[in-house]
Amino acid sequence: MTYDVIVIGGGSAGATIATRLSEAPERSVLLLEAGPDYPDFDLLPDDLKYGYAPTASEMGAPRNWSFTGIGTPEQGPIAVPRGVDQYGRVRGVEGLRVADASIMPDCLRANTNLTTIMIGERIAAFIDHGC
Repeated sequence: MTYDVIVIGGGSAGATIATRLSEAPERSVLLLEAGPDYPDFDLLPDDLKYGYAPTASEMGAPRNWSFTGIGTPEQGPIAVPRGVDQYGRVRGVEGLRVADASIMPDCLRANTNLTTIMIGERIAAFIDHGC
């Protein structure tokens, strides 16, 4: 099967992007979410079952992929993704964009959910307008 857009991650921004881009009937969108399939609510881990857990997105958390990269040996590991332009495009990787809280230049002193949804809205608009 062929898709025009593949969105990896069904979080706040990923779900927003998939929803917005799916509004165009001529565009095929695939939304992928990682992790095991929990066929029964009772099998969900408690931090997923009972709501938002701030530690769930920390590096090394059990359900965080914790990807890192190294720009230079002196720099050491940095959390990925970084190195995106103002349109969410990953520098040096054609066709790849990042739209999540990791691209915020500064840490917010509030819940990041609405901000992340708006990042998804903006990235979807950029894609729609060919940016």
